[in-house]
Amino acid sequence: MGDPHFRILTSAEEFGTVRDAWISLYGSSGCTSPAMTGAAVHAFLEHGLAANESAVVVLAESGGRLIGALPTVAHHHRGGLQLSTFHDNHTYGVEFLLDPSWPGLPASLVSFLALELPALQTITLADVPADSGSIDALRRIRGWRMHIDESREASFLPVPASSAAFVSGLSQNFRKNLRKQQTKLNQLTSVEHLFLRGRSAESELMDAFLELEASGWKGRSGTAIVSQPTVQSFFRSLAAGLAAEEKLEWHFLKSADRLIGAQMGVRCAGVLNLLKIAYDEEYAAVGPGNMLFLGMLEQERGAGRAAEVNCLTDMPWHRNWRMSRRMHLKLTLYRKQLLPTMLGYAPAVAADLVRRSPLAHSLVRAVKRVLLRHPR
Repeated sequence: MGDPHFRILTSAEEFGTVRDAWISLYGSSGCTSPAMTGAAVHAFLEHGLAANESAVVVLAESGGRLIGALPTVAHHHRGGLQLSTFHDNHTYGVEFLLDPSWPGLPASLVSFLALELPALQTITLADVPADSGSIDALRRIRGWRMHIDESREASFLPVPASSAAFVSGLSQNFRKNLRKQQTKLNQLTSVEHLFLRGRSAESELMDAFLELEASGWKGRSGTAIVSQPTVQSFFRSLAAGLAAEEKLEWHFLKSADRLIGAQMGVRCAGVLNLLKIAYDEEYAAVGPGNMLFLGMLEQERGAGRAAEVNCLTDMPWHRNWRMSRRMHLKLTLYRKQLLPTMLGYAPAVAADLVRRSPLAHSLVRAVKRVLLRHPR
């Protein structure tokens, strides 16, 4: 293997020239994050950037083959340049995409960025799984300091070997609710579970999903996908790309041809990621979300396609299913220069010390007691 060659892409059009290589690298990397698929990166470049943002997608190639990458967004702040990985309310788990035979590439990619972008002060990986190999790789980069914050938790569930045994381990109250919902579902007309994947998972089925999502509280509150033109464009582009890569899945629950529950899934290696869910609120007593989730688990158990279902977020309803949670971290690299150190790294470390200090906690509690006794 020769020395890697590095370069930067800044647009969806440029990304299109390496998309096939990206898809190939994703398949061999072991990555299971749907946000790192070629479809997701292309959709973000097309529709995810704010007006004051620009894309900086750094690539490493060797022998004409893509071996590593990091997709980031550039921000100018206090006279310097900051890079952060793609991250918004629909994009989770973006970090380095690496050929496993090149474990040292994170440091090389960062060093290239520092050389290519002299104004660069910080690089933030906003949402990295706590078990990622990138963490150790970034600790040892010369000329940079790293700070780690907890970002969020994501719920996941290993596919059970036995659905009956799994359900029996749930709380008594939730099992009772599931039985009631199943009974009411059985009373509906022409109930049908549809699990569409591969070539049958057409991106045009997004219309049915969007209509169902907008029919409920999200539509009334203006947070449904169709209520946000840019978000809708993002998801339509994402669905088309995932369908072309044969990673897209639709899970539908119908009664008499009426759609009452839906899941948008992304299958990456041995993980089924649930990207979006929706249900018909008129059928809430049936528990369409629960019934569809239970049917999906039974499908996966029987087919043996996935070892894990990843919900990507952490929601209260996940507790009913006794899901495990995986911590994600925010990694920030600060260049060993005066401004990044004084304005970024030093305050972050100071905040850590305050959070961990028993004395600081005592002072905060004392101040709160005083304020409660003497309100303004």
